[in-house]
Amino acid sequence: MAKKKGKGGSKGGNVDDGPKAPPKIPPRKPKKSKWNLPPIPILIAVVVVAHLVYTNFLAGDGKPRGDPVRSKELLIEAMGLVNQNKLVESLPALDLSIAADPTLPSGYSNKAGVLRMLGRTKEALEILEVGEEKVTEKWGEDYVDLYYIKQGFFYVYNDMGQSDKAVESIKRAAELAPSASMYTSWAGMDTGVTDEMKIDLYTKALTYDQDHMMSFCLRYHAYGLVGDWDKVAADHSRALAYQNSAMGLTKRTDTSCLQPYMISYMDFTAEMMRDTARLFALREANVGAGEMLPTLLPSQWTDQFDSDGARSRPLRIGYVSSDLQNHPVGRNFLGLLLAHNKKKFDIYCFSTKHAEGDPVTAAIQSASNYVDLTKLSMSHAGIAKMIREEYKIDVLIDLNGWTAGRRLQIFAAKPAPVQMTHGLGFVGTTGVDAFQYFITDSVATPQRFDDMYTEKVVRLPYAYLPASHMKVQITEQGANFDPRSADKMALRKEEGLPESEDIFVYCAFQSMHKISKESFDTWMRILQSSPNSVLWFTTIKASVQWKFLKRAKETFGIDPDRLVFGGSRGVGQHMVRAQACDLMLDSWPYNAHSTATDLLWAGVPTLVYLPDYHDPNAAIQVPKMCSRVSASLVHSLGMPQLIKSTIEEFEDEAVRLSNDGKAYAALRNELLDKRVTSPLYNIKSYARHHELAYMELFDRFMNGKEVTELTLPTLNVTMSK
Repeated sequence: MAKKKGKGGSKGGNVDDGPKAPPKIPPRKPKKSKWNLPPIPILIAVVVVAHLVYTNFLAGDGKPRGDPVRSKELLIEAMGLVNQNKLVESLPALDLSIAADPTLPSGYSNKAGVLRMLGRTKEALEILEVGEEKVTEKWGEDYVDLYYIKQGFFYVYNDMGQSDKAVESIKRAAELAPSASMYTSWAGMDTGVTDEMKIDLYTKALTYDQDHMMSFCLRYHAYGLVGDWDKVAADHSRALAYQNSAMGLTKRTDTSCLQPYMISYMDFTAEMMRDTARLFALREANVGAGEMLPTLLPSQWTDQFDSDGARSRPLRIGYVSSDLQNHPVGRNFLGLLLAHNKKKFDIYCFSTKHAEGDPVTAAIQSASNYVDLTKLSMSHAGIAKMIREEYKIDVLIDLNGWTAGRRLQIFAAKPAPVQMTHGLGFVGTTGVDAFQYFITDSVATPQRFDDMYTEKVVRLPYAYLPASHMKVQITEQGANFDPRSADKMALRKEEGLPESEDIFVYCAFQSMHKISKESFDTWMRILQSSPNSVLWFTTIKASVQWKFLKRAKETFGIDPDRLVFGGSRGVGQHMVRAQACDLMLDSWPYNAHSTATDLLWAGVPTLVYLPDYHDPNAAIQVPKMCSRVSASLVHSLGMPQLIKSTIEEFEDEAVRLSNDGKAYAALRNELLDKRVTSPLYNIKSYARHHELAYMELFDRFMNGKEVTELTLPTLNVTMSK
């Protein structure tokens, strides 16, 4: 019997009783470091935590620091929303940015800026106060980036009318981080900064950035306001050189472009104005691709027609402006608004600036479907979408152009089938592609100038600028009058003018920024040749009056007593006192405009200079639109003899009228007759021609016709009494 093999077994011929388990090997124990350190993963984790603790809580002074990288990422995200005008949507991202690093000043300042734009000024002040406390606790009062918060305080206090605190804040901001934009902001205060102070601040701005064209243009404007014509001439030369340079024609930042509105006071040609506006539009009057509303097709816009194709509702007209209040634009627009045919047209007024308490605002609100856009926390694209989908506006008209308070981004989103801009605000082309049409007339914009406009020109048969005495009735009850019955000598006594029929009273009631050196010198030569005359100014401040008197005396030998200065008056009172004048002398390169409509209605002839009115080939350079408006007015009045082609003719006619009593009397009587019979003051006719344009252009859209120039026929409309 075979003997069983023991556990150990042997190789020989013994019987195998199955596989055997491998021998157990005891686990290897880790070798202890002589430093007694923990394992590597734990060590790495400890180092990371220690770094976070140090950077967030113990960096430098043991005070909380936060995550500046994440804070800035969130801030960039928030500002992207702000740039799309998604203000409300940006607030949560701004809060997260502040929470990520409570010591980052720019988070507080940007949130305050958004709150200001939303009209929440008190909250803006509160967030800045919190930010100032947090930042100074961490970094101290001399921390450079604290200027963000100080500059934020400046804007808020300026909004609140607390000029002393505003100046204190911006002064400290400039001490911490002086820059061109800082000094430009300071000069832009609503109160507490004189024109002379502004010039100093703009000059400081230009020392930090010589190509800061915003400061440059604003300083040019300020030089004009203080009558420093030598500086005006020097800056004008620089502006021309800059405009013609490669930099001037290509740079597109918000500060390196010449400002279209400001340079309209310069002697730029229509072509140069167009190029400047087009360049400026590329940087401002646009929206992101994601904000552009879908292209409208006629088939999508048929709700105003019934099944038979007949119109089932009035055409909806929308006006957008920041000046729908007691402002020259608002007062002039009021006549058109009141004269609109409300049975055929639904009129909407979209105000981009809050106003209340004045009679013009009240009249506009009661005569239209009024929408205060400042009360809506909406982006430009959001407002555009509302205009299209909620109000279904058929024709949308901008009354700002490049003037303050504009919201051209709304138009850039293309909310309406027909979009137009009107020379009532900015007098010239906008350069904005979103506008299909520009409303003007054949004198302000002759057909040969069409290529000076990026929009297609719509020409009214008479003056594009509304001239209506309704604004007097609305703004000052009882101020309406008949110049034929005016007691001229009594009015002269009240205004400190010579009380003699033998003294001829010229007037120049333009605002100071329209009075050029060339205009003033022309007026002085007229006084030299007409010894029994005086020249009457209004709203010229004392320091500039002294300059006028000095130049008149030293350069032209004019007795200071022959320059008379009056103060500011309400519209109605101003037009009443104007009846003491004999002849209005126009200015150039920027005309009187609304002032001319007021003086003509008061029965005061207005003498105008326009070199190419009688001979289209006479002008060496093409005068821009703002140089042509007064000629448009007197042309519509039916008195082209008041338009002179040369400065010499202008001077000769002014002197002749002062010396020839019969010729002057005949001229004034013609004006008194035509002011109540000519198209100029026929506001009803003015409204009907606008309505005809709106209907024609909308029908073009519905029929898929090309966007082209439109010259309106003359309608026979009886003048309202």
